[in-house]
Amino acid sequence: MVLRYTLFQRISLLLFLLFILHFPILKAQQETRFKNISLLQGLSQSTVNCILEDQQGFIWIGTQDGLNRYDGYSFKLFKHSSANTNSLSENFIQSLYEDNEGIIWIGTYGGGLNSFNPVTEKFTHYLYDEKNTSSLSNNVVMSITQDKENFLWIGTVSGLNKLDGKTGKFERFHFSESDSLTISSDNIRTVFLDSKGRIWIGTKDNGFNLFNKNSHNFKRFTSNPKYSNNLSHNFVQTFSEDRDGKLWIGTSGGGINIFNPVDLSFIHLKKGEANTNSLKSNDVWTIFEDQKGVMWFGTYGCGLNSYDPKKKIFRQHINNPVENTSLGNNIVLCSYKDKKGLVWIGTLGGGLSYFDPIEASFAHYKNDPFNKNSLSENLIMSVLEDENENLWIGTYGGGLNYYNQAKDTYIHYKSNDNTYSISGNIIRAVFKDSENNLWIGTYNGGLSLWLNGKFKQYKNQVGNSSSISNNDIWCITEDKDQILWIGTLGGGLNRFDRKTETFTSYLNSVSQRTSLSNDKVISLLNDSKNNLWVGTNGGGLNLLEKGSGSFTVLRHNPNDSTSISNDRVRSIYEDKEGKLWIGTDGGGLNLMNPDYSFRHFTEDDGLPNNVIYGILEDDQDNLWLSTNNGLCRFNKHSFLVQNYDVSDGLQSNEFNQGAYFKGKSGKMYFGGINGLSVFSPSHLKKNNKGPKVLLTSIKLFGKEIATDTSQAFLTELTFAHDQNFLSFEFVALDFRAPEKNQYACKMEGFDKDWIMLGNKHFVSYTNLDPGTYFFRINASNNDDVWGETGKTIKITITPPFYLTKTFYSFIILSSILLLYLFIKWRTLKLRQTQRLLENIVRTRTQEVMNQKEIIEVKNKDITDSINYAKRIQQAILPPVDAFAKAFSQSFILYKPKDIVSGDFYWMEKTEAGTKNENIQETEDSNSEPVILVAVADCTGHGVPGAFLSIVGNNILNQAVNEHGISRPDLILNELNKNLSKTLQNQEDFSVKDGMDIALCSIDSKQKIVQFAGANNPLWIIKNRSNSSPLSEEFIEIKGDKKPIGSFVSEHNLLFSNHKIHLEQSDTLYIFSDGYVDQFGGDKGKKFKKSQLKALLLSIKSKTMDEQKIILEQTINDWQGSLEQVDDILVIGIRLG
Repeated sequence: MVLRYTLFQRISLLLFLLFILHFPILKAQQETRFKNISLLQGLSQSTVNCILEDQQGFIWIGTQDGLNRYDGYSFKLFKHSSANTNSLSENFIQSLYEDNEGIIWIGTYGGGLNSFNPVTEKFTHYLYDEKNTSSLSNNVVMSITQDKENFLWIGTVSGLNKLDGKTGKFERFHFSESDSLTISSDNIRTVFLDSKGRIWIGTKDNGFNLFNKNSHNFKRFTSNPKYSNNLSHNFVQTFSEDRDGKLWIGTSGGGINIFNPVDLSFIHLKKGEANTNSLKSNDVWTIFEDQKGVMWFGTYGCGLNSYDPKKKIFRQHINNPVENTSLGNNIVLCSYKDKKGLVWIGTLGGGLSYFDPIEASFAHYKNDPFNKNSLSENLIMSVLEDENENLWIGTYGGGLNYYNQAKDTYIHYKSNDNTYSISGNIIRAVFKDSENNLWIGTYNGGLSLWLNGKFKQYKNQVGNSSSISNNDIWCITEDKDQILWIGTLGGGLNRFDRKTETFTSYLNSVSQRTSLSNDKVISLLNDSKNNLWVGTNGGGLNLLEKGSGSFTVLRHNPNDSTSISNDRVRSIYEDKEGKLWIGTDGGGLNLMNPDYSFRHFTEDDGLPNNVIYGILEDDQDNLWLSTNNGLCRFNKHSFLVQNYDVSDGLQSNEFNQGAYFKGKSGKMYFGGINGLSVFSPSHLKKNNKGPKVLLTSIKLFGKEIATDTSQAFLTELTFAHDQNFLSFEFVALDFRAPEKNQYACKMEGFDKDWIMLGNKHFVSYTNLDPGTYFFRINASNNDDVWGETGKTIKITITPPFYLTKTFYSFIILSSILLLYLFIKWRTLKLRQTQRLLENIVRTRTQEVMNQKEIIEVKNKDITDSINYAKRIQQAILPPVDAFAKAFSQSFILYKPKDIVSGDFYWMEKTEAGTKNENIQETEDSNSEPVILVAVADCTGHGVPGAFLSIVGNNILNQAVNEHGISRPDLILNELNKNLSKTLQNQEDFSVKDGMDIALCSIDSKQKIVQFAGANNPLWIIKNRSNSSPLSEEFIEIKGDKKPIGSFVSEHNLLFSNHKIHLEQSDTLYIFSDGYVDQFGGDKGKKFKKSQLKALLLSIKSKTMDEQKIILEQTINDWQGSLEQVDDILVIGIRLG
């Protein structure tokens, strides 16, 4: 069969050439634009016998070599495989049908009937079995349909079959020569179910039949030449029902039959030999009705014919070998109208074609090399619609074309030697003035005036300044004073006075600032205020002051973002609101403001291109822009854009300057490099329904995954943790312009936002972590309308076994079990040990109790001794009340670290001077009574420190009371000498043993204080009210850097004495290092002297009792929960 159809292809081309010669007058415009799909796009074979759209939206194509599923981008092919019993039984597909449950039924040529489950993608075969009368009657299945009771009816070349889907059994209906109530022939071509549920059967050789479901009888309708009201031919190929319930019957040889099932009448439509308004072929293989009620017929050899029953007009749509948007082949075998109204055409050898019969939005007028009644040239330079809606079209090289749209006829005007011919064949401008004169501007031919088929020429005459300045005419306009203005390329602007027929030229002058900016005038506009705007090629935009002849020039300034965007002004347009729009070459669209500033719109704002050749306005406030990359609908208020390109039916994506015009009905004309695009903006219909989105492929590491369910039906998938490189392919099942469908996706759980993919319909994800994800996809159609729901599939990536809940549970349970066993074992061992130890414990307990009693007795003795030492230490310390009596304004802050303390304070009242003749006091000695006060810090604390404190206290008393020493440095010298001797007599003596001390002699009457110190200082805070403003507030008298008890050499025995004159209310402070060395605070650091100094200064105005409270509270807060590190002793005395 393939070889036979190859011969048909050759015959088809021959028929086409004969047809062209026989019918020289064709329609000048190809209104129906077909999109063709062939082997180049992946179709398995070029002869398409049947077409189907399934419930998902896929298009199925049956060919002579396999079943194809088409998604708008690619094909999935199903073929017979001897190794797979679930594959297709035969590759030659004759018929297709989808039942109510979504099962696809395939009739094959020799392979019987197949059912295809789209979910599992498996085929089930139903074959003829000569031994089984309940099997299919023949393996050549020509037609399939389903009745309202869900029975399938299958037409074969050997009888009609009724299939019960529940039992899988067939009931056969055969022709019987002896019974007129049987079917008229067994050679079935088509089975059809009408809107009332009636079953009609067309046969190859004996008309058609109506099946009676009640009686199981057939009513025959056959051809009889004796009668006119009957079938025109017995070879019935196809049925179609129109909106009035009439059957349209296509025959092979008898044309069309319009059959009325009510009165059983026939109307015939046949090929007319002399009448061109007729069916072009009597071999009709397919019929369908579009949404407007127009009937379409697929013929064998004469392409696709359409017929308007109301207007009684036929049109023909055929293959044109030089036009890739024509029908794929003139032999039409089948057709199918999908849910969105697109019509799919199957041809012999030409593959698949499809088109939209309703939304042929853009008409395309172009040159047909086989037809003189068409445009003379495809390169369109200018266009104009006259008062009768006829077109004047200027071409590049083909002269001027006059097109009568009503009669569909062309007249071509070309330049020749005739004086009255048009002056050139490159027509850049066509213009009609207010007196209905037609003016034509040519390239190098000057200006022409059309006069009833003749042309009057106006050319440049050398030496005649009243002639036109240049013969290269680019644009023409007229002002309100009926003055004609002509723009030339190189000759500037020309003013034409029609009364005197003289020209005045306006040229650029370097010396004249107000002259025309550039002599290349390529666009003109006389606005509603009678202002003449002049666009130049490189000189920007000019405004002419007609009275003076001077120009205002608006040029591009790279330093001014509000200047015109480019100096090449291709088009100038004034909208209904009086706003001026300028199209530039490279600078996009400009809106001029009243102050002559500009707002720019470019590709960044959605324009398809920055070269704007033409501007027109429709009735919905949209501007239409012709560019180098298609047409743009631009809303001048919202600035929203809708772009159209060649896939929408435009002549090309590239248009030309000057080739644009709006007719009086609102129809728009835009010319380009491949003809003229014609449309009415109000008739452009939006594709308002968003597309359905389906998955077509899921790949793991670049390889298609195998699933039991078709990927289009998948709702969830699970992968192992190392299977985390996934790729998805998906399609939006909207076939109007698949290349314009846009996609967005989101892997929920991975992506934060939707990812806009443009027209890319695939995406990959790598290194997905274990978890649950939801992969969501959505798409928009060619008019940017998005689907309502999109598609979602759940993706689960399982963790490795050691990260699963089961493994965690196993580990936990195992751990509990092991722990339990260990506890049991341990308990057993412990019980054994316990019994062994109980005996030992009982013995040892008694021993311990005995030892406990001994230790308790010893501890009591030690504690009693320490407490006794404490009482001794407290007894030697000056009584608090005696100290308070000596110094009415004073405090003692005393906090031992242990029971007994290494810090002690000492006070003694004595007369000044010395009684010891071996100790010499200086001349500063006096006889006034003084009070000696000391703060001492013995090495260590606790019992050792307490021991030293008692020794030190005793030596101090001896020095003062026995030796009569009252000066502090001499007392320290005595203390150092005697303490060193005492310590050297101890067996455990250490050079580290000793003490630090601060000793003061205070003469309260004379306000004189003498001080000597061993490592410890004296701090004095002056009463500023009694002092000079320049005196220091804080005074530190440092002690000698040596301790008591460690220096026994003669030169180290002497301590320094400091004598200080004070004033009333000056305050003295002496202290041990316990306060400043205490750890605490937020960082656990020492309190330090600097912080103590600041504290004392801050509380200097407080009473001494208050100061003690503050000092104690501060060190307690500082210490917090930390241990006290040393004994603390601070004494403060304020002089009265």
